Amino acid sequence: LPGKVGLACSFDGKSFVDAGDVGKFNYLGAFSLGAWILPRNPNGTILSRIEDFSQGAGYSLSLKEGKVRLHITLRWSDIGMRLETAAPIAMDQWQHVLMTYDGKRKASGVRIYINGQSQPIVVLFDELTYPLNNAEPFRIGAGEGPQNRFQGLIDEVRVYRKALSAEE
Repeated sequence: LPGKVGLACSFDGKSFVDAGDVGKFNYLGAFSLGAWILPRNPNGTILSRIEDFSQGAGYSLSLKEGKVRLHITLRWSDIGMRLETAAPIAMDQWQHVLMTYDGKRKASGVRIYINGQSQPIVVLFDELTYPLNNAEPFRIGAGEGPQNRFQGLIDEVRVYRKALSAEE
């Protein structure tokens, strides 16, 4: 389908892209993830390298009730980081979503940008104290179980081995 730039992948809540061994990061490594999205449902995983069941280990960038949420988790009860934007994003329109993580194990080192604007963040859990060692593939449109498949369009996925600056 026509995307933001060229063609986009369409996701129906069942399909996803397995991108293999992309985005293999640990909790001490800075990274950034970005994509253009046109969401049709306020819940769904955009990008992930997380086990494909609820509360799995790994990382994911997703929508929860329309808010952009980041999980970097080893064990949900006590080892991980979970945070989300204070406000939901719009449905059924193109938006650029980008998250950056500085590798310092604290939610204060995470930024989430929507259309280039830094968003206020609500910290849900901030105890990232142990390395991730995740063998899961990098998925576009999936992660954290079949109930969390993305619905809508995703275009121009980008993965960086650094925390991008606001200017970048």
